[in-house]
Amino acid sequence: MLEEYKSHINERAQLGIPPKTLNAEQTQSLLSLLEGQYDGNYQEIISLLVHNVAPGVDPAAKIKAEFLEKIAKEKITKYGLAPKEAVCILGTMQGGYNIQPLIDLLDDSELATDAADALSDSILIFDKFADVERKARDGNKYAAQVINSWASASWFCTKKRCGLGKTAANSAACCRDNFAAEMPK
Repeated sequence: MLEEYKSHINERAQLGIPPKTLNAEQTQSLLSLLEGQYDGNYQEIISLLVHNVAPGVDPAAKIKAEFLEKIAKEKITKYGLAPKEAVCILGTMQGGYNIQPLIDLLDDSELATDAADALSDSILIFDKFADVERKARDGNKYAAQVINSWASASWFCTKKRCGLGKTAANSAACCRDNFAAEMPK
């Protein structure tokens, strides 16, 4: 499967187009390679998992999220991935299957800060907002940080703004100033 997908990548590159994302079967095959007797480059497989699995609620994304959650929760470095890196990669998945593991990690003393940072940049959380809100009300400071981040739209403010040509400096005040500058008078 790995050689077939590498061939696919090369074919698409010659056409000037990106490769298709990995499907669930291909993603599971990559993980089987990792967990088996694979004697190749683990980083190559990890890179494919990070960059070639569609985010969100695709079946392949579920497999990816479960794999990363396992590394984070078991507190092991596996295949060159440390738990903090697994949390960071979960944070790049935009929403869907990565959200519950990140919410669970808000209670983890070693990974809560990373989980909060990842959730703060996630906006496709659907009905999981209530879970984060409940944790915040119960005194989880990391959940409260996420709620405050969402309320101040920091996910939006840290992105490059089209009309401004600059990146906001990670503050709601900067974002408000930039947003106000774009508003019609």
